[in-house]
Amino acid sequence: MNERLKKEEEERIARRKRVEAIMLRTRGKGSSASNTPTKVLIIIIINVIVIIITLQLLFFIEGLLQYCISSLTLLDN
Repeated sequence: MNERLKKEEEERIARRKRVEAIMLRTRGKGSSASNTPTKVLIIIIINVIVIIITLQLLFFIEGLLQYCISSLTLLDN
């Protein structure tokens, strides 16, 4: 009886340690925590690139619309 209780307690402790290790990894507090500033920098760079591409597309669309409007204006005359 005591052996079974002792074994169950050891299994609970081992399970708790595994769960804590998983929680530390998913929260970024493990060994990958030192990479966090690099990850943030990469995310910022990607966001800047997306903004630049979006602005370029908007300028392209604006030019295309202006061309279409000027073409329609020429057709009206």
